[in-house]
Amino acid sequence: AAYIKSGMNRVKQSYGRFSLRSLWKNEKIEEGGEQTKSWKRKLGDYLYQIADDYKQVAIDTAGDARSHPIKASVYVALTTGTLYAYHSNPDLESYHAELSSRKNDLNEIAGSVRNPRSDAHLRALAEQNRTGALRRLSLGVASLVWVDDFDSDCRLYRATCKYVRPSWADFAE
Repeated sequence: AAYIKSGMNRVKQSYGRFSLRSLWKNEKIEEGGEQTKSWKRKLGDYLYQIADDYKQVAIDTAGDARSHPIKASVYVALTTGTLYAYHSNPDLESYHAELSSRKNDLNEIAGSVRNPRSDAHLRALAEQNRTGALRRLSLGVASLVWVDDFDSDCRLYRATCKYVRPSWADFAE
């Protein structure tokens, strides 16, 4: 019992004077007997300060936009364009759907009038799509689609070994 009492005294000394009632009310009683703000009050003050900061930024931004209208319109156009590109960035399924649509459009044209390069390109992409070798990397506002050597589920040695994969220098070839 003496050990427990000495441990409790150490807790009291290191954390100040606590009581169950003060913890329930989210108040801390300091050594001098005065109460500090509760965490709810501190959170409210913090959120009020953040809102006030954003209000000041909005007022300053509106003032700068009035004093420099061309610069502001360029910023608005770039922001709008970036948001549009982000929201219209296609995923791999929409790429597959668009590829099928273009292939069907090309098939409606007679073979004698069809551009042979376009036909060969779409046939190659359709074949890579069928084998699962098309890959996509989303950059947020744009996507890169490329043809990989193997399907993503392929577990051959050549497909999984990092030493036989092409290096960055091989991309130029």
